[in-house]
Amino acid sequence: HPSSRTTIELLFLLAELSEASRGAFELLIETNVADLTRTAASGPDTIVAIPTPPGVGAIGLIRISGPGALAAVAPLVSMMSGRSLEDSAPRALHRVRLVEPVTGEEIDHGLAAFMPAPRSYTGEDVVEVSCHGNPVVLSQLIEHVVRGGARLAEPGEFTRRAYLNGRMDLIQAEAVALLIGARSEQA
Repeated sequence: HPSSRTTIELLFLLAELSEASRGAFELLIETNVADLTRTAASGPDTIVAIPTPPGVGAIGLIRISGPGALAAVAPLVSMMSGRSLEDSAPRALHRVRLVEPVTGEEIDHGLAAFMPAPRSYTGEDVVEVSCHGNPVVLSQLIEHVVRGGARLAEPGEFTRRAYLNGRMDLIQAEAVALLIGARSEQA
């Protein structure tokens, strides 16, 4: 049973962690067991998030992961080449217009990449869209992707999926969290 094996592996790794890390990984164990149970019952869903820092910036990124990643973003993305994102070269950036799905009105323009499973960060189909980092634009795009069938990702969920799909081990997942939270060069 996959959830039993994962829980046992996590418990062994937990025994080797420092006291400071134990609380976080105890929560991770509980979350993984719940996730695995839910996923086994209903299959994986599609998630979306803005992985770039909040606020105004030159560039904003939207990441979509899961079996419906392409379908959720397809109504928003109009390729400058005229091809579909699915029919374009994988793991390559493509110039796109980002459009309002109903009216076709341009929201922004940017770059998009499709990374088919299993060769992506999460091990699932992933679409990343880079556009201008205006929070209003990013919110509009997220809203349309959610209407297209995705749900908002929980904090750390992309990395958790990478771990669950064998794309990284627990030590690598912890390193990602530590790197994101680092406050100095020594951290």
